[in-house]
Amino acid sequence: MIFLLITALFHWSCEETEMFRTEEITLKTKVEEDSVNLPEGTVAYYVSTGGSDSNDGLSASTPFKTLAKATGMITGGGDAILLKRGDQWSGENISLSGKQGTPDNPVTITAYGSGPKPIIKDNSSASAILIANSSGYVIEDLQIDNNNNGISLIYPFRNGREYVRIRNIDFNGGGTCVRITGDYQRDVTTAFDYNIKDILIEDCESTGSEVFLNCEYFKNLTQIDFETYPIWDLKIANCDVESTVKTAMLPRWTKGGYIDNCKMVNIYTGIAQNGSAAVLLRRTRDFEIKNTEIGYVHRNAPEGPDGEAIDFEGHVVECTVSNCYLHHCDGPAMMFFFTLNQNGPVKYNKRNYVLNNTFHHNNQSAYHPEDCEIWISDPLRDPNGPTIISGNTYTRVPGVSFYLLRTANLNPNITFSNNMEVADGELHEWKFNGSTSGIPAEGSHSDISEITRLGTFVRLELDASLDDGPPEFALDDEHHKGLDIGLEIDANTNTKLYLKIKNNTPAEKLKVYWANDLYDDYSESNSKEVNIVRDTSNYSTYVVDLSGESSWTGTIDKVKLAWPDMTSGTGIVDIDNLKIAP
Repeated sequence: MIFLLITALFHWSCEETEMFRTEEITLKTKVEEDSVNLPEGTVAYYVSTGGSDSNDGLSASTPFKTLAKATGMITGGGDAILLKRGDQWSGENISLSGKQGTPDNPVTITAYGSGPKPIIKDNSSASAILIANSSGYVIEDLQIDNNNNGISLIYPFRNGREYVRIRNIDFNGGGTCVRITGDYQRDVTTAFDYNIKDILIEDCESTGSEVFLNCEYFKNLTQIDFETYPIWDLKIANCDVESTVKTAMLPRWTKGGYIDNCKMVNIYTGIAQNGSAAVLLRRTRDFEIKNTEIGYVHRNAPEGPDGEAIDFEGHVVECTVSNCYLHHCDGPAMMFFFTLNQNGPVKYNKRNYVLNNTFHHNNQSAYHPEDCEIWISDPLRDPNGPTIISGNTYTRVPGVSFYLLRTANLNPNITFSNNMEVADGELHEWKFNGSTSGIPAEGSHSDISEITRLGTFVRLELDASLDDGPPEFALDDEHHKGLDIGLEIDANTNTKLYLKIKNNTPAEKLKVYWANDLYDDYSESNSKEVNIVRDTSNYSTYVVDLSGESSWTGTIDKVKLAWPDMTSGTGIVDIDNLKIAP
């Protein structure tokens, strides 16, 4: 009997221990899920759309409901606002003024829990997050959609703030993603040190916003003929910016810092007579753009200037562009220009460095600036040293030069050395992957509702109802708009068209048209038809032998593809590779 009692007590003890252990594991898992990597001593206020503003907000189980309630609790460094993953706040924002943190003890705004990033959206007349006259901030792991501005940092003159970190934010639509500004209405006549120093924006993504980064001090000033840089040490790293309505980045009024390992593609999708560029520098000093890809910068105005990857727009001093890939821009890859009568006396660009970059097929729709990869309309005169353009490689659109001095009497203080032209893998080849010839400019493509570049191929969305004839895709003078030459294919030595496509349309025929003169129209006598596989999700390779065609002769200036039997319906054609070669 005593033995049975001892055995029962032993089993009860084990079960009780196991029960407490299970509860401990469950509690630990919950703590890990709700915890955030915050500095020791941080007071965190949790916010969830399922919460209540009558809660204390001090735990994931008692969160506030509104952003305004949590914002009102912040006093300064060591405080944090935590937004629950998977939740969305529409028309609400976080606005903090004078709530100062430090690098070691910042104010933090971030996410907690599991699931997708929390979203702040639809502030049509305000910023999703506004920080005024404050620094020592960490803002990370959020999504910001369709706001007037995403994150606004406002610093009046001479307040000497330091340290902001903006990390892992997804921006979708809306106005400016990150805006840095100050009191630019004053008539400043004396130089001063920085307003804000040490800002890092990293691992962020932006799709369809108006501008990714805009620094906009001194909007209406006239007396600033001195070295004045409100923003010091501005760093942007590992950011992916796509489909901006306007310019991607404007690091103006900045001294020191860099853009590093970023990607900016499909920039300036809006309509403007001029001013389109991916990166615009003005009143910028000791700044670097490095290890960055910039491609497909649009012009959109039918006869407008610009469309550059990088624009040196005046008083850009000792800045460096190095190891960048600049490709397929409507205008030149770079412009050196000085802005007259804007923001005070004229300030020329000087002692800048363009080193070891790859220029590939820019000035795709030349109109103005003239036909070149680098357009120089600035004296660049500086007795203290030259602007240096060295060690770059370039692959040109036919008829486009590497650089061009706008007027012969500039006589700039500029040095060119060790720049090398390279050819495409094949002379007339389109791989659509950024490493060889690019997609032709969108133009003269009948019945194609959309053209999309997707990494290593181009996608054509065919819709036979859009035009009177069959769908067509042209490789003609629209590719070289404004130039006096066409494709310049020697028909005698290049007798075959090689095409690798995925034809997911009802079409069973593909027809190749060509013209021997830039101004001639296509005709049935200058064409050849081949059979293709229809409604397939697999790539097929076709070789069209043109050597027996009597009209395939001389210099071929224009080529187009057509799907002649597709008189109705829709479909998708992916082109992986197209070349005209022996």
